[in-house]
Amino acid sequence: MRKHTPGPWKAELSPGRGVLSVVSETTWICGEIQNGTIPDEEGWANARLIAAATDLLDVLSECEAYFDNRADADCDQDGYIPNEEMKLLKLVRDALRKAGA
Repeated sequence: MRKHTPGPWKAELSPGRGVLSVVSETTWICGEIQNGTIPDEEGWANARLIAAATDLLDVLSECEAYFDNRADADCDQDGYIPNEEMKLLKLVRDALRKAGA
């Protein structure tokens, strides 16, 4: 069970306040005051990445199921040799763990 605020999330600039925010339909997720500490372009890129988090989490969960069904390994004298799907499955699971999923 995921504990984060349900998506979709979006990035928006609060009119008149200079606050770049990430919001859901019901909740303010996070924000950054646009005061020149980082370039506006970088701030927007950060906000868009955060806003995409729920979508990315959903896609990673789908990828986990896909790769889990295709992960395999060969064996030689040095041990197991994972196929590409097994390597990708590890990366996907590491990212999901990092996200608390």
